[in-house]
Amino acid sequence: MSPVAPSSPPSVRAMTQAASAVRLLTAITLVSRVLGYGRDMLLAGIFGTGLTSDAFIAAFRIPNIIRRFFGDGAFSMGFIPVYNSCLQREGPAGARRLGASTLQALAMILLGVIAGGLIGSPLIVRALAPGFAPGSAAYHLTLDLLRIMWPYLFFGGLVAMIAAILNAQGHFAAPALAPVAFNLILIAVLLLIAVAERPAHAGAAMLAGAVLVAGMVQLLIQVPALRSRGLALWRPVFPPHASLGAAARMTLPAAVGTASFQLNILIGTLLASFLEPGSIAALFFADRLVQFPLGLFAVSGATALMPALSRLAARAEWHDFNIAFQEALRLVWFVTLPAMVGLLVLRLPIVQVLLERGAFGSNSTRLTSEALLCYGIGLWAYAGLRIVQTALFALKDARTPLKAAGLGMLVNLLLGAGLMSFWGHRGVALATACAAVINLGLLLLALRRKTGTLGGRQALRALAQAIFCSAVMGTAVTGLRDWIGIDPRAGTGIASLKLALCIAAGVGVYAGMARICRSRELTALGRIIRPKGA
Repeated sequence: MSPVAPSSPPSVRAMTQAASAVRLLTAITLVSRVLGYGRDMLLAGIFGTGLTSDAFIAAFRIPNIIRRFFGDGAFSMGFIPVYNSCLQREGPAGARRLGASTLQALAMILLGVIAGGLIGSPLIVRALAPGFAPGSAAYHLTLDLLRIMWPYLFFGGLVAMIAAILNAQGHFAAPALAPVAFNLILIAVLLLIAVAERPAHAGAAMLAGAVLVAGMVQLLIQVPALRSRGLALWRPVFPPHASLGAAARMTLPAAVGTASFQLNILIGTLLASFLEPGSIAALFFADRLVQFPLGLFAVSGATALMPALSRLAARAEWHDFNIAFQEALRLVWFVTLPAMVGLLVLRLPIVQVLLERGAFGSNSTRLTSEALLCYGIGLWAYAGLRIVQTALFALKDARTPLKAAGLGMLVNLLLGAGLMSFWGHRGVALATACAAVINLGLLLLALRRKTGTLGGRQALRALAQAIFCSAVMGTAVTGLRDWIGIDPRAGTGIASLKLALCIAAGVGVYAGMARICRSRELTALGRIIRPKGA
């Protein structure tokens, strides 16, 4: 690949292709995240941060992580470049046959994994929550809940695979709506649990069953969109498409590379099982709060960008590939840096307003806000990872993200084990953030070797501007927060309005400072939000 000349003018062609997808994904993701926080508010209020919530979260993480391993990680990033290459060579008919072959192969793999998981559940709980002593209440509850939720892996994995196929064809709506349906079903069941006043263990079992039902509904939502593109979910394809092997060879490294953040969260769950009760739940709720800006900006942007980058790579249009990647990375940092600062400055009132009620008391708020501080400082790295990984997978390089992810997980495990001895769950969260920074640095170096340039000067200029504007914003929001006072004990409605005022003021200050600094990223963001002719 030839490097891009430094004097080349910026190109927005690929970004323009992805802009409408970014708008759609961001809008649907916003709805999904808001519903997700409604779900988490109910979960926190009903179960708090105690044994039951620790057991449910530990049990759910296991099939959910494997779902990401097979689905979001492996096939969203690993499948799309292979699909686009097949489309270039064989046309739509060949690409459809590849999609059908991959679906049927994945279904068989998932059924095998579920069977093995059901048989080996006791060993899995001991391995991934070693702090739950065999025979203890936490161990038995986790084991029971895990067995209920294992079949969710089948539905969740197929949903993720179908999303990769639809995204490769430029269809984003149906895959993005799947999490909305998931959250609505869990909210309905949580409300039922609250009204019925079931015992905590019985309520957790009901919620585990709801996860399974939600997975079925997510799959059904995808079927019409899949069939409209000539693919039938259960139509056998024999012999399998010749490119299935190429997709499979991308699967394992792509899975570990893309799911590195979630795998590090799983490592954190393992470590936190040795800490005081409620540590796992506190880490979970803090992670959920970090996921809001991460999913809204970085994940949506990477999902929309992947098809465009893989098409550019398939056509060997390296100039546009490099410029599109550079602009995407700068833009994601432009929006995630102020989100990170706002999350850190307002972490205590955010946790209080969103979660502190019912069984989730002041101690739960303290534990969660401490974890949020340590997780939150790595938000810019988590976001950058999504974009850099997208570029490498578009180049069909899955080994580099795998190696970097492996080193990052080793750092996370060793650093987390060391820090938690005197910082508790805060040390676990801080180790995850440090691992993400190391992972990102390694991937940036690797990508620069492949492309010849990362637009370093422009990136540093944009980063310096974003840091400066975020610092001014953070100072202003801190002053406003202290002046108006945000105390949910005086009324949740008033506290929510004050929190919204602080967030709105932060957005206004940051946008104003970016305009004063003549930020190019502010202009690019405006093109995405308000395209010409809109």
